[in-house]
Amino acid sequence: MIRPLRAAHRAAFTVLALALPPLLIAAVAARRAPASPDPAPLAGPWTVSLDLGGEPLRVRGAGPGAIEIGVARTPPLPDLLAYWSPRPDTGDGLPADAVLLGRVPARGARRLALPGPGGALVVYSLAQQRVVDAVRVPR
Repeated sequence: MIRPLRAAHRAAFTVLALALPPLLIAAVAARRAPASPDPAPLAGPWTVSLDLGGEPLRVRGAGPGAIEIGVARTPPLPDLLAYWSPRPDTGDGLPADAVLLGRVPARGARRLALPGPGGALVVYSLAQQRVVDAVRVPR
């Protein structure tokens, strides 16, 4: 009774061993890059500042559809994340439609691409689970 089951099991694994690698290669080859909207250009060179608990975070326009964020010294708040929200009024919590841009650098500057024109840059403390500050980004 076990011998027929073993034979069926062996045959099924042989078929899978021969069929799955070509299917995996075909699936990887057929992948498309995710569609991303063309970033809208921002108006001219501008700079704004956010308060990170005593340490200022400088935000400036860095070309079409991008910003550059940076701090001179390590901010006193840990695990800061930069989000983009199409609504400038964020209230107390992180907006549901916020898009993660990346981590706020501990030192130096970092360039981040914006997902759309107009809106607000929201700095969120992951450790404290709260919005630290938000600033409207010029169009």
